[in-house]
Amino acid sequence: MNGQLLQEKYRANKPTYGTAAQIGLSANSPDGYYAMTVTLPSPANGTTYSITATGQNGQNQDTGCTAITVNQAGTFSPADCAKR
Repeated sequence: MNGQLLQEKYRANKPTYGTAAQIGLSANSPDGYYAMTVTLPSPANGTTYSITATGQNGQNQDTGCTAITVNQAGTFSPADCAKR
């Protein structure tokens, strides 16, 4: 969710959403259990993004939730993983 806030803050000052480096999103979650990546359409159009947290350091053993993605609309995939 921190990535979503960073994206909205970035876009408030720019015409598009930004890359992980542009928005200041760390490559790993604060606890180190997820690797974070940002995906933008090519070319970046300013209206969509997705942020994926991929499990690591033991979190990748969480069956069905090894990777969790959220988009600009706040939609999580897989949806059940957002509730954990």
